Amino acid sequence: MNRINRALLLNTIGLLITSSILIGQRYMDIPDSIAIVACCIALVCIVAGIIISIRTIIKKREE
Repeated sequence: MNRINRALLLNTIGLLITSSILIGQRYMDIPDSIAIVACCIALVCIVAGIIISIRTIIKKREE
C-alpha cells in the first residue's frame, strides 16, 4: 500500500468514526466518555493522514 492510499485510508477511518459517533449521540444516546475517546481516536487518524500526505508531497517535490 503506498503512502497516499494509507493517508486516504486513515482520513476515511477518522471521518467514519466521527460521523458514526455523531449519529450515535443523536439517536442512540452514547455516553459522553465513549464519544470523547472515539473522537480523539478519529482526530489522531485524520491528523496522521494529513501528515503522511504532506510528507509524501514534500518528498515528491524533492525528486
